[in-house]
Amino acid sequence: MASLMIVDDEWATVEGLKLLTWSQVDIDHVITAQSAAEALTLAQRQKVDVLVTDIRMPGMNGLELIKTLSKEQSLQSILLSGYADFHYAQQALELQTVSYLLKPVADEDLLDAVQKAVQRSYDGQHYASLNEALHTMELYQSNEISASIKHLLSPKKTTEDLLDEYLPLDASVQYGTPFCMVVRPATAVDQTAPLLMKSLFSFWHGTVDGYAVYLCASPFHSREYLDDALEREALMKDLAVQMNTSHIAVSPWGTFPFDLASYFQDCLAQTNQLSCNSTTFAVTQAKKYIEGKIQHSITLQDTANHVFLNPTYLSKIFKQETGQSFSSYVLHYRMLLASQRLTETNQKITDIAGTLGFRDASYFIRVFRKHYGKTPAEYRHHYS
Repeated sequence: MASLMIVDDEWATVEGLKLLTWSQVDIDHVITAQSAAEALTLAQRQKVDVLVTDIRMPGMNGLELIKTLSKEQSLQSILLSGYADFHYAQQALELQTVSYLLKPVADEDLLDAVQKAVQRSYDGQHYASLNEALHTMELYQSNEISASIKHLLSPKKTTEDLLDEYLPLDASVQYGTPFCMVVRPATAVDQTAPLLMKSLFSFWHGTVDGYAVYLCASPFHSREYLDDALEREALMKDLAVQMNTSHIAVSPWGTFPFDLASYFQDCLAQTNQLSCNSTTFAVTQAKKYIEGKIQHSITLQDTANHVFLNPTYLSKIFKQETGQSFSSYVLHYRMLLASQRLTETNQKITDIAGTLGFRDASYFIRVFRKHYGKTPAEYRHHYS
């Protein structure tokens, strides 16, 4: 879970935004301030993961606040503005803000923006941990080596290009060295994957075009082992179980560096096919999890953990499969159940709110009215 700071000199705006269901986007602590100076004071006492700030405020403005806080903390920021000002938008890009939203901002738009910010924050923490794990390994850690191999993976490279541009990587990886390749989506990489692969191979590991690539230069079996398709499939299944992913491809043994580009393209084709087959299943499992947890707080992180996927990747395929963001789907499903219970049962409105994960009945009534254009009582009277 993450912390959120909301900064705006308009008291009504701050109080209104504070009431949103932030738990849906993995926010468990909301801090509010009505000036940049107050925000800086509060930030000295507590960690801020995501900052939502107005631009125009007395004294220090929101852009200056982001610059100042970013020097002290690692945070993701979202700018709010009542003006469609190109100069502001340009500065927002320079500051690498997650979103630049115009007031009045729709609740769903802000929730989606904060969700993206939380995921970016998680990704930063994740890759920091991953880098720490990689630094414990002795093989292939220089930036020059990574850059060279990534360059060689380009499908446009000819044999002559490889001979001209290849840089010696290590005494154990020379022209003609047998190697195999393991490829999986980088969005699914966890901290244990590099350590697991090291237990099987001597390898180089890097991320290329959104995919984690492992070059295995020292076979743990004879070269003939992976030349058989059934043996490769068995290894893929074993690695997939241990890495909690079905999107993984293993090449046969090839010759370094000449087979790098073609093997990489072949592995990409395999993983893309596997992705198409399993994406629908993952989203179906996520929906079942939502249905079973509807009376509780439902977060993208918890749902992703349940289906063994990275939250960012789950969010992406969920939108592709359903046409809705994760938070929108959860809200629409809750509203559908609410409408059914209002017309088909005699449950009290407060009880319905509780069984659908709303701790505050008054907030449930506001959300329902915004969704259907009627209060729950009006809806029940009209359709019962």
